[in-house]
Amino acid sequence: MVPVCSFCGEQPIVRWYEGPRFVQFVDRSTDVRSEDAWLVCAACAPLVDAADRMELARRGAWRIRAVDPERYVGRVLAHYDEAFWIPRAADR
Repeated sequence: MVPVCSFCGEQPIVRWYEGPRFVQFVDRSTDVRSEDAWLVCAACAPLVDAADRMELARRGAWRIRAVDPERYVGRVLAHYDEAFWIPRAADR
């Protein structure tokens, strides 16, 4: 199976953020030392750097719903907050 971005489902993957805090990332899958990781594509990496949660949620909503994705942005944002952003903030 080819890895895809945890946010939008696109490729290529350029970062693997290691859990449980998702603060540090590695550049290759072989360097991941955690059982949990969020994969990030080239398009989403600058959005993560900028903490642009809304744009990441929009990209994620397009991934899961071809019809009316804007309707799902709030749900996607809540999921990303719980699974990625809140654990990430806990380390700071």
